[in-house]
Amino acid sequence: MIKFSVADNSSSTNGYRLRVRYKPFILENWPVQKYTVVLDGKVNQEIVANAGEGEFYVGPFGVGPHVVELEIATARSPRELGYSSDPRELGIGVTEIELIDASVR
Repeated sequence: MIKFSVADNSSSTNGYRLRVRYKPFILENWPVQKYTVVLDGKVNQEIVANAGEGEFYVGPFGVGPHVVELEIATARSPRELGYSSDPRELGIGVTEIELIDASVR
């Protein structure tokens, strides 16, 4: 869960988005991850990720407080998949989050 707030002294007239860069937890016997992005309690998008780095955008949204949640139904532990003894359920490694003007792509 990511909680943040956009100040009302901002200069954007288009609203904002978050650009999220990530690496999915992918193994040969677990080649796909599925994510549901929820913004302020509403599904914003569904993502199917394969090997390699990826990027997605959350929004648009205006000023004020916001909450972003990532639901990862396909998270598995390396131990469960026979890869290592690591018991943690893994699904995504977020490498960068950036607040951008909604008009930027």
